[in-house]
Amino acid sequence: MDLSDFLYDLQKQLAEQYKTITSNYFKASISGSKVDFERSAEAQLEYDRLLADKDTYHTLMNCIDSEKLDTINRRAAEILLNESRGRQVDDEILESLIRQQNKIEQAYTIFRAEIDGKEISDNQLEEILSSSDNSDTVKVHWEASKEIGNNIASELIELVKLRNASAHKLGYENYHSMQLMLNEIDPLWLEKTFDDLDNLTRPTFKKMKEEVDNHLATRFNIDKNNLMPWHYGNRFFQEAPPIYLNKLDKTYHNAPIHQITKHFYDSIGLNIDSVSANSDLYEKDGKNQHAFCIDIDRTIGDIRVLCNIVPSHRWMDTDLHEFGHAAYDLYLDRSLPWILMTPAHIFTTEAIAMLFGRLAGDAEWVGRNVINDLTFNDNGAGKKAAALAQITFSRWAQVMYRFEKAMYSNPEQNLQDLWWKLVNHYQLLNIPDDRDSDNDWASKIHIATVPCYYHNYLLGELLASQLQAFITKNVTMSDSFGAWAGDKKIGAWLKSNIFQPGKLYVWNQMIEKAMGENLSPYYYTAEFCNEEI
Repeated sequence: MDLSDFLYDLQKQLAEQYKTITSNYFKASISGSKVDFERSAEAQLEYDRLLADKDTYHTLMNCIDSEKLDTINRRAAEILLNESRGRQVDDEILESLIRQQNKIEQAYTIFRAEIDGKEISDNQLEEILSSSDNSDTVKVHWEASKEIGNNIASELIELVKLRNASAHKLGYENYHSMQLMLNEIDPLWLEKTFDDLDNLTRPTFKKMKEEVDNHLATRFNIDKNNLMPWHYGNRFFQEAPPIYLNKLDKTYHNAPIHQITKHFYDSIGLNIDSVSANSDLYEKDGKNQHAFCIDIDRTIGDIRVLCNIVPSHRWMDTDLHEFGHAAYDLYLDRSLPWILMTPAHIFTTEAIAMLFGRLAGDAEWVGRNVINDLTFNDNGAGKKAAALAQITFSRWAQVMYRFEKAMYSNPEQNLQDLWWKLVNHYQLLNIPDDRDSDNDWASKIHIATVPCYYHNYLLGELLASQLQAFITKNVTMSDSFGAWAGDKKIGAWLKSNIFQPGKLYVWNQMIEKAMGENLSPYYYTAEFCNEEI
């Protein structure tokens, strides 16, 4: 068979299975239905089998060496070969991996924390953790949120071992290093980047956390040395507590969150109405309580978002974030080969989502887009809150990256002990003295369902800052991030330089082509580790 025809036929088959995977997964995430999860898993298995086929793998290797393929098809073959290489294991292992992950994911989806025999949603739980000033109350709710970890820890460890077994058969040290390399991330570069960010953000974080601790000690009426993880406003201290008296937060209490999102994107030339019409945006029983964006069918741009919106700053940020992903997917070049019809990298789409999510905390943007008051001024509280949020998150991302790296290196170690040592070192939180027999690490859904992914969030934040700096200087030619609404040049530049190329270029090539330089932590640290904030 002609190699171009081979690539076309393979991608056509993959596209059919992908649509079945995504459509059933989206339904399962809304319904919590075991049947829908199983249908998605079956389609995933068929997708993996197509790529696991030995003849397919060897033909893809021939494609890489062929001089008969043009640049675009050769790039498609590179991506397909990486996907195929990661699946060159026995069918029994493939099936076990998919079924085990599917089972665990369903457990997360239907789990609800239980307080005094009554189930509560994640939104309710987060509201109590962020607003209560009673130590006993926040501790009880924090502990209830961790029960999912105890429920699935042993099965999750087995899944980690299965993933490692598949990586070992393919000649990789472990699953974590395999995933990085197959996703075009150099493990040594990533380690150095995280080490550099640790050194750059640690002094700022220490100062910020001192202010947080003083605030929380007053709020809970305890000595700050006795503050525990449940005092920090959310389940993982991945978000900063609201320590600043910021009237910005109150502006969202009755705000039409999604209407604001739609209007904003349309104003910058990125119409998302088609995505909005097919999405599921509000709370339901049995529904996945998180948020995500999914491209159901790349060939026609059937993109959907799942949210659980309530009027709040958090959900304004999240809605802007998820529809940032949607805009990226919606404006991909549909003439590209199917496998390239996706963002340059996971972290580049995270960067777009994070960039727009940041607007929810910008006072000028809120004044213009939420309350229609151009005089609105929060006296700098929004900038302080944004810096605290970013640096707090960067420290949490350090925990996640280093925990997964160590876990896949040795899943037999005491993972609870590893977890709390990392939390203590990077987040400067006290270690509870009564959690030795628990599995708090397993209560974080990403470890099970989106493995070896979390580093992409922090890389995304770096790129978001770099994009913000470039666009304000070269596209809008204004220093005002909050005044972006209404400037259609922003959407036009993003479509031409970031969205439409898809995966045609390796991520670092795409960034250099778009902005004239490689990914740099400078813009992020200059923005958020700033003494003037």
